[in-house]
Amino acid sequence: MSGDDLDSILGLLLLFGTHGHIVVDAGALMIADESGSKLM
Repeated sequence: MSGDDLDSILGLLLLFGTHGHIVVDAGALMIADESGSKLM
């Protein structure tokens, strides 16, 4: 990932504020859940 991509993501998070973080956390949980399911 380039610095520009990171800046864009941080900008989006700032734009969405708390909602942005909730979406990111939910996405991370979904990814973790998927990997957990595959491991079992």
